[in-house]
Amino acid sequence: MNKVDENILHKVDLRVCIWGFENISHNELSHALGVKPTKSYFKNELKNPKSTVAAKENGWIWSAKEEKENSSFYEQLQRVKQLLSTKIDFLSTISKSCLLELSCAVFLNVHNENDSLPSIHLAKEDLDFFGDIKMEFDIDLYFVS
Repeated sequence: MNKVDENILHKVDLRVCIWGFENISHNELSHALGVKPTKSYFKNELKNPKSTVAAKENGWIWSAKEEKENSSFYEQLQRVKQLLSTKIDFLSTISKSCLLELSCAVFLNVHNENDSLPSIHLAKEDLDFFGDIKMEFDIDLYFVS
C-alpha cells in the first residue's frame, strides 16, 4: 500500500483565459498582453500530442503561478491585475468577440489536515475591475490524495 504524503500543501492556480477568438492570432494576443501563454489551444487541432481530442475553439491561457510554485490566491490575483491593468482598452475591445475568463483551480489534499485551506476572496474593487472588462470568474475544486 502506498503511503500518502500528508505534507503536500493545498494549491491555488489562477489563470487568465481567452476563449473563442477568431480575428486575432495567438501570437498577437501574446504580444498585446506582453506575456507568453502557459497553454494554447488551436481550433480543430489536437489538444496535446497524446490526445485524440481536437480543440473546439481557440484558447490562450496564462497561469499567474508560474514564477512562484505555491503562491496564494491573493498574490496571484495581484499579478493578474498588474498584468491586465495597462491593457484595459485592448481587453474591452476583444471581450466583444470572445470570452475572457479568470479561472481559479483549487487543489485540496484530503490527507493534509495541518495546512489551512486557501482563502479565495474578491473584494468589491476586484469585482469592479474584472466586470469593467467583461471577464467572467470560474472556480473549480479538486480533491487530491
